[in-house]
Amino acid sequence: MTTPSGAGIKIAGAGIKIGLSVHSMIDPRWARDVNEIPEQAKRMGVRVVVENASGSATRQNQQCEKLIAEGVHALIIIALDASSASKAVEAAQRRGIPVIAYERMILNCDLPLYVGFDTLKVGELLGRYALQHAPRGNYIFLDGDPKDNNAVLIRQQHQKLMQPAIDAGDIHPVAELWMEGWSMSQAWQATRETLKKHPQIACVLAASDNIAEGACQALGDAGLRGSVLVTGQDGLLSAVQRILRGEQTMSIYKPIPLLARAAVEGALALIQQQPLHATCALNNGRQDVKCLLISNTPVVDKQNVLEVVTGPNGSFTQQQVLGSLPQKLWPATALAAAPAAAAS
Repeated sequence: MTTPSGAGIKIAGAGIKIGLSVHSMIDPRWARDVNEIPEQAKRMGVRVVVENASGSATRQNQQCEKLIAEGVHALIIIALDASSASKAVEAAQRRGIPVIAYERMILNCDLPLYVGFDTLKVGELLGRYALQHAPRGNYIFLDGDPKDNNAVLIRQQHQKLMQPAIDAGDIHPVAELWMEGWSMSQAWQATRETLKKHPQIACVLAASDNIAEGACQALGDAGLRGSVLVTGQDGLLSAVQRILRGEQTMSIYKPIPLLARAAVEGALALIQQQPLHATCALNNGRQDVKCLLISNTPVVDKQNVLEVVTGPNGSFTQQQVLGSLPQKLWPATALAAAPAAAAS
């Protein structure tokens, strides 16, 4: 699966209006997407109207119907509930409005396009890193929201990788829990309660940076800060700083500008009835959905995190990353260019 280039898609979008429905803004991951999608669209002459469902599947469907009634030419949905959101897809379909499922597949409907990162690859990267760096010991598995198809796929992928080590008795799962809403507070509570029964932990395999933050807080409360391998994904600024502080071990960095651009270009292709340069197809329970998958999701840890997140596909500046950290935590490359970093 490769990163879509967008080759052959016209980007002239004068007069085009796209609706963007986001499930919630509680997790800071989604603020980046909700800011970046309109920014990418603006460069193509397209206007984006945003609705925030604030954690309600019913409200999200109502807001999608409102966007449809207001005459959007396409609808991008970041779904709260993979099944419930099919109602919004069907409502748009009745009006001839194409829907793009963004980062969360919408199930059991006639969906024209899914745009997202390669979730199976993310699950594999999480599992492989954990196995390589903590091949033995007690594991806490903190998975995402079971209503999010991505969480299910990530769990399936890392479980498949882990099973031989579990069967061999090298890895001992002492907790395997879903975190509704990818909740930081649930992750803190789950890790805290598990540590009371199992104080010796080799790894917390957390399915996202938000979940990792809750786990890191609980580990810190138990005097285990920095002594347990903690995974994550998304490459949030807070996670990058936790990695440099030695609290979280790694993350899967997701270059949001690439994904946002692919979503807008995909919407324009559907509106203008141009060919979609799909990278694959994934079944959503009713049909094989054309997909534009971004496979550029590097693993970041202390060795490379600053270089990646401030690089060509990065989302942050060195000042944003390092500004609140003491220089003793800066990577050697940043220390060597300290005046430049301070001025950036």
